[in-house]
Amino acid sequence: MPAASAIRRFTTRARVSARIRSQGAYRVEEADICYDAETNRSDGGGPRRWRCVMENPDQQVLHQEAEYEFPYHHLADLANLSNHRSWPWAIHYAVYLRTVIRLVVEERPTSVLDVGCGDGKLIWELARVLPPTTRMMGVDVSERAIHFARGFNFGNGAEFRCSDVAELDETFDVVTLIETLEHIPDALVSRVTTSISARIKPGGKLIVTVPSIAVPLLQKHYRHYTREVLIESFPSLEPVYCSQFIHWTPLLERLQIWATAFASVGRIRRPLWRLIEQRAAPPDPNGPHVLGVFQRRLKDTGLIRSRHSDAVSCSRDLRHVQ
Repeated sequence: MPAASAIRRFTTRARVSARIRSQGAYRVEEADICYDAETNRSDGGGPRRWRCVMENPDQQVLHQEAEYEFPYHHLADLANLSNHRSWPWAIHYAVYLRTVIRLVVEERPTSVLDVGCGDGKLIWELARVLPPTTRMMGVDVSERAIHFARGFNFGNGAEFRCSDVAELDETFDVVTLIETLEHIPDALVSRVTTSISARIKPGGKLIVTVPSIAVPLLQKHYRHYTREVLIESFPSLEPVYCSQFIHWTPLLERLQIWATAFASVGRIRRPLWRLIEQRAAPPDPNGPHVLGVFQRRLKDTGLIRSRHSDAVSCSRDLRHVQ
């Protein structure tokens, strides 16, 4: 082979890695890549994945792939000449999502389904704390959201489908439905909740959060919920826990502003986040969200609750769910 061709063409074993922060280490997979600089193609005929220009390609690929945990280039807002983007409700969202994660981990599931997974944030977080053998799947009717989910969850083994939950034929230990039910048109709610209930293994759990009637109805929502209405939405499941939650106060609102202002100062931000979570996590009869945990009975008894059945009492302090 001529020297020029040898320079243009090379084969390397590259490590595709994702940082597992909970373990403080890299999880590494290896893939054979053969790249032809003349055609800009790999041996498989697909587009080039990367080009090595350093003497140690493994190290280069390792660092670059680790940086692609988040699409950081999109933080540069060229239209508004800004180098950051913020979400005012991020801490509020983090509080209830961490509550959901604790409840999922408590079940020690071997399989998890997230219905209405959106961009895959919950699955991404669960992949960091659940055993790597856990089967994880997300479904959403938005193709755009599923593309985001697949990108952010690249390498963690999760599967994402752009489909209706009714199209699935397998069951899961835990099914999550996080801030999704309010987006379902009234005429479809009964069919959707029936399909979701059928995806739970006998003895398995459904974890649901929805906005409560304590907050104004948003334009993108069809309805907000009370505890009673949420329980009635899943008549074939046994309610284990149901309550409005997130004790949000003007003080926490101010603390959130401070936490955002000091976002780059971890020694200040982290204590503020912990304080906010401790104050916000307990059940609150006027809270902006309703959290429900339901169980599918081991033996199907055809359970149908009366419209006037008592709502589940709320005595559990979710801060202590481990």
